[in-house]
This record gives sequence, structure tokens and C-alpha cells, in this order.
Amino acid sequence: MTAGSGEEPTSSGAPLDALLKRGVRLAVCSLSTRAAATAIAQKSGAKVDDVFKELTDHLVPNARMVPAGIVAVNRAQEHGYTFAYVT
Repeated sequence: MTAGSGEEPTSSGAPLDALLKRGVRLAVCSLSTRAAATAIAQKSGAKVDDVFKELTDHLVPNARMVPAGIVAVNRAQEHGYTFAYVT
């Protein structure tokens, strides 16, 4: 939800494109993505940088890489965002 929208987020199961149209912004943690790439590379024998590139080249629409997800969440909260879902 965008800052100041006044709407409560729900788990309505709305498709991603519907959420994006409502103003949802997506941030992807580079540190976590690098960790996932490392785990995938170790199990598959691939190079970490190649796996990381593959992951970042195929992000969902409207997603943007951020250096550290927790910092992005904190900065968003400083600007009025009140909800974050991190998995």
C-alpha cells in the first residue's frame, strides 16, 4: 500500500498485478538474494554470480533490488509506510 492510502492491507489472495495497480511497491533484499544464490550454487555446482544474475534478471514486475531489505523497510516507515511483509 502506498503511504497515506488509509487502507488496511488484507490477505485477500489478490493477484500480484492487481496489487501493483493499487500501488504496492516491491523491494528485494540483495543480501538475502545473494544468500539464496549461494545455496543454489552450492547444490547445483553453478557459480554464485551466475545464479545471482539469473535471479535478479527475473524479478517480478515492479520489484527493485535494495542493498539490505531491513534498511529499506526502515526508510519506508520513516516516510509513512506502515506495513511490510517479509518472508
